[in-house]
Amino acid sequence: MPEPVGVDLRTGVKWIGLIAGQATLVAALLFYFGWVRTQSLLTYFGLDNNIVQLSWNDYVLRSPNVVIRGLTLSCAVLILLTLAATRFWSYWASRPSGRRWLSRPSSRSWLSRGAFALAAVAFVLGVLGFFNLVVYSATFPFVPIFVALSVALGALGSAVSPRKVSKNQPAYTRYRTALGVLVVSVGLLSIFWIASVYATQVGRELGQSIEQHPAQRPRVTVYSETDLAMGPSATSSTVTGSRYTRRYSGLRLLIYASGKYMLIPDAWRRGRDPVYIIPDDAGIRVEITR
Repeated sequence: MPEPVGVDLRTGVKWIGLIAGQATLVAALLFYFGWVRTQSLLTYFGLDNNIVQLSWNDYVLRSPNVVIRGLTLSCAVLILLTLAATRFWSYWASRPSGRRWLSRPSSRSWLSRGAFALAAVAFVLGVLGFFNLVVYSATFPFVPIFVALSVALGALGSAVSPRKVSKNQPAYTRYRTALGVLVVSVGLLSIFWIASVYATQVGRELGQSIEQHPAQRPRVTVYSETDLAMGPSATSSTVTGSRYTRRYSGLRLLIYASGKYMLIPDAWRRGRDPVYIIPDDAGIRVEITR
């Protein structure tokens, strides 16, 4: 007798929902990373996302080349560690000595206590870093990693601890469900927290790289019908025989968004030189070269 179609449909809908949820999470992570990275870069030059006003797509498209590499490497390392730990646990648990050790409540109690102790240490280290009582390196997201580790180790300690309560009781089921929701929630928040720290560092490093090596940005020459009063940071000259009477060179393109060019001088230095915001209208003509 053929299997009911409803079973297949329910399974298909379940998988579609799972894939859609994962895609939504990745899209949100890409947007958040792109927003924080761009904000960090613009802040280095004295600007802000509210001034530049990039679109949702702009933020997403500015993050895959950095996020995908980090996610791929992290997932590969996590998978390898999980496989190695699972293989070791299966091998050890299959041996007579391992089975005897796991069958003793005292052994599981020691394992649980060790996990809780490590969780407490990780939580304290995370709290100290969060309140700046201990200053960690800004180039690595120590605080969110410590917080995530504390929750994961606490869940492990709770899972392996010996219990006298029947696992079929509703209270135990609700407890396991709440614990799983807590672990997943903290894990997702930690991912965004880690992405925020990493994106801030990437944006700042990009700003420093542009300041030290301005030739990596496109060269810009601006022709204008009126005097733009750019000051001594840009080279200004007069043009004859053209509707554009002023020419400004020695500029580099920082970013273009919302109908505005954000330009910096060739020898731009933070705290000394301005960033020029030029509207893209009929009164100017812009030449961009590499």
